[in-house]
Amino acid sequence: MRRVAIAFQVILSSLILFSCQSTPSDKEVVRDRSPQQMEANQTIGFYKHMSLDDALELARQENKQVFIDFYADWCAPCKMMERDVFTNQSVYTFFNERFINVKMDVDDRSVGSEAAAKYNVSAMPTLMLIDPEKDVIMKERGYRDANGLLKAAQSALARANY
Repeated sequence: MRRVAIAFQVILSSLILFSCQSTPSDKEVVRDRSPQQMEANQTIGFYKHMSLDDALELARQENKQVFIDFYADWCAPCKMMERDVFTNQSVYTFFNERFINVKMDVDDRSVGSEAAAKYNVSAMPTLMLIDPEKDVIMKERGYRDANGLLKAAQSALARANY
């Protein structure tokens, strides 16, 4: 009987501990990975729950452009890009060094759907580069492999003289 009581206390304590852990609010900006974790996880370090205005302000401060991955949870090509493209070493190195990287869920009414409407995003994924002055310098619709994404971004930066 004593073992059952101890086991019950351990389970109850674990449940209380896990329920008290904080989760990001809708307005809290969450960076998927710290710079140290980005190398360990080998992927683009995206900000989530970040408004377009906040991303543009951060880009101004860091003298960078903004890369936005407009996605949806139900989008199979979006999941393929997350798994196969954003984890490519050439891709994550290039994007982490040059851009403020933001993921925007088009079904998220607090942030993503507003930005998607502003930039007429109608297909997923839509990949955009925006300069701090809100000018679109690249808008790619649909799946891009690692080489295709890198070439599109490099070409857009060259055209915009960045």
